[in-house]
Amino acid sequence: MAEEYGFPVRTETNSEIHDAEPLPGGGFAMTDMDHERILIVEDGAVTWTWNASTLYDAPADPTRTDWLHINDIDRIGDGRFLVSVRNANQLVIVERTDDGGSEVVEIVNADEAGSSDASCTGNGQLRDTDGDGDVRCGDPSILDHQHNPQWLGDGAVLVADSDNDRVVGSTATPPRASGRSRGWSPTPTGSRCGGRATPTGWRTATR
Repeated sequence: MAEEYGFPVRTETNSEIHDAEPLPGGGFAMTDMDHERILIVEDGAVTWTWNASTLYDAPADPTRTDWLHINDIDRIGDGRFLVSVRNANQLVIVERTDDGGSEVVEIVNADEAGSSDASCTGNGQLRDTDGDGDVRCGDPSILDHQHNPQWLGDGAVLVADSDNDRVVGSTATPPRASGRSRGWSPTPTGSRCGGRATPTGWRTATR
């Protein structure tokens, strides 16, 4: 064993490190389902984090419930990460900023005003904790509690669309321009599985 890192968790289930990825310069990026965050660990110390509570309505104590179930992280560029937020039916691209902070620069399957949140609020998952009558929930006909998105390069992503029983592929325009995010214009390329057709498009939102 070359390196080991761990931390205590509050519950026995849905609190695991769901994914970890080694980084080119050393250390690794990982997901933390207990506190619903992504982090970079170098030499046994946390050197950077993005907390999902900066984007999503957070419960009083996220360590006591399976709130977002962040289940995957892919490094897609220098300081840029593709993150799967399972219970929100969304993928987000998080960028490490020059000052050491973090910024969400893209949301794949973005929430639309007035759309149903039922697939995200079932089983006590997402909750309207700020009282505005809405939670950030993607269209379940496009992505529904997905797993294991793989960044294939050149703006291409492959996703296990779990509750729709299919694998969905998408190609997109390059996400960087002059060092900043430009957003995507995806064209799905996935196949049919179990009689379900691939979606006709992904809603995206950029900052």
